[in-house]
Amino acid sequence: MLTIFVLAPLRAEAGGRSIHVFYRYPAGGDLAGVALYYGASRSDVERNLNLTRLDLRLRQGSDDGVVIATIPGFDDTRDYFVTLRAYDSQGRESANSAIGVIAASAPPAGALFGDTFEAYVPGADPPGWVDSGSGVTAAGDAGLFTVSSMPTGTLAFGSTSSAADLNSTLVASGSSSWASYEYSGRIESDSLAGEAGVSVLSAYPDAQFYYRLTRSGSGAFKLVKRGGTGTLACSPSSSTGVTTSAGAWLRFRVRATRFDGRNRVRAMLWPDGTGVPAAFQVDCWDSDPESNASGRVGVYSSGAAGSHWDDLVVVNVAPDGAPPGYGTTPPASPAPPPVSSPPPVSSPPPPPPPPPGYTSESSLEHWWRPGWDTSDLGRDFANGGDIDAFEDAKGLSASDLDAAGTTNASADFDGKSEALGNYDLHALGIGDTWSIAAWVRPERLSVTSKSRYVLDLNGKMSTDSVSRISLTIDSGGHFAIEVSDAQGRARQISAPAGLVLNDAGSAWYHVAAVKKGTSSLALYVNGVLVAGTGVGIPSQSDVPRALRIGGMVKSSTGRFWQGSIASVALWSNALGAPEVSALYAKGNRGVELRQAIAAR
Repeated sequence: MLTIFVLAPLRAEAGGRSIHVFYRYPAGGDLAGVALYYGASRSDVERNLNLTRLDLRLRQGSDDGVVIATIPGFDDTRDYFVTLRAYDSQGRESANSAIGVIAASAPPAGALFGDTFEAYVPGADPPGWVDSGSGVTAAGDAGLFTVSSMPTGTLAFGSTSSAADLNSTLVASGSSSWASYEYSGRIESDSLAGEAGVSVLSAYPDAQFYYRLTRSGSGAFKLVKRGGTGTLACSPSSSTGVTTSAGAWLRFRVRATRFDGRNRVRAMLWPDGTGVPAAFQVDCWDSDPESNASGRVGVYSSGAAGSHWDDLVVVNVAPDGAPPGYGTTPPASPAPPPVSSPPPVSSPPPPPPPPPGYTSESSLEHWWRPGWDTSDLGRDFANGGDIDAFEDAKGLSASDLDAAGTTNASADFDGKSEALGNYDLHALGIGDTWSIAAWVRPERLSVTSKSRYVLDLNGKMSTDSVSRISLTIDSGGHFAIEVSDAQGRARQISAPAGLVLNDAGSAWYHVAAVKKGTSSLALYVNGVLVAGTGVGIPSQSDVPRALRIGGMVKSSTGRFWQGSIASVALWSNALGAPEVSALYAKGNRGVELRQAIAAR
């Protein structure tokens, strides 16, 4: 019987990129050594995905059996989740120990600000933080926010008073001029009796103006504004929908940017130790132009002492356009998020109002029009010639192609043995981050044990899943995206609701998937985020891949698409949620995604 270890708290070694691991084991038994495993998230460790193994072997312990092993090579700017396993002389390993966290101890390169508060002593007042008393902007009692010792032995910035409306603002060199930045960190409250949050674009302690991400009692965190002339307009509302419990740490990101002379503020929160959300949970902007285009960051407490903030970082970001819904009047009572399948689009869709643009034209690697034969399909339409739409790749005939070779080109696949593809392996210009999209019209949704393929990219001409990107409808009638790495380790997510059978043959859907390295994978249907994950996302690279539209790269029997496909697009970057919504709003097929591409 192998021993299951308990991993004691970890700490960063001052001035270096090493950690100390503390563990103990009893004498005797078939114990050959100890291995340390680490990954990017707690879920990765629990699911044994994407982990790195370090063999600590057997080391001489102290008199009480404690062993200290220094492990070099960790990046101080990111968190790691680690566990220990014992192994015997035959290499058999025990179950995981408790999972420990190696918290980031340094801000990323080029950060405007970063602090973990570990360099201070409990009760210290960190330099640069100016505390403001109840209802005033000017500096007040410097002891309203001080460094606190947490039960885990770490240090954090904390509130000491239960008075109302207390702020601490970072008055660092140049902070009043910070603009277009992202403020991130962790927040925790020992009690939910009061309020707590963080602020951006703050004019404190000089004037009363800020945007704040805050909660009141046990309610959800939301964005609010104080001062200025405008009000916040939000899509769909100012609430993130994220609540917390006493003593629980949440991670947060608040992004402040500019567009059209206005401020745009977005926010997300998630439980510490879990995956990052696929998109911001709330997106707001000023209804009127604001002169406060820059400002400081801060923390906020009201009505209860004992809120804490840690791992605070400020980094520059690039403004990325207007939010979805800008230019329209937000509804007085925003409708709740959809809980069922997104509504279908008629064919052709009604002309939409002028939609907001998107900022990723330059990253549009390929813009495929169904109707290409095998020699055409492997090339970018912008660089190829006219489409030879009637020399099809597999089973298609001229009657299957709608408006072939034109802007509105689409192809009708009968689900038996029709597909377009290129079996030559081509590197398509995408790495570990990419986006794909297509307009599709399912003709029928027959019950089957196999997925139907809209698009399949595979790094090997076989049924094996190698560096794969597959957009499908699964056996239950749900849109899905599957990805795999070079070793075939796969991850799939699907829409929670299946398609409506009565809409088969008439409804067009816009389906998009976005991958951000190994941090998130998201699926959109008709401009709405329907599924996302930060767990078990394989790493990919720009390896040569075979391509098939309307089927699987190899052995498509039972997997051919049943219906029409149009406007298949592939980007080398991650589209933002507003960009996906904008593309959906452009309508079915008849809109160019890149101005350099002329209709043939």
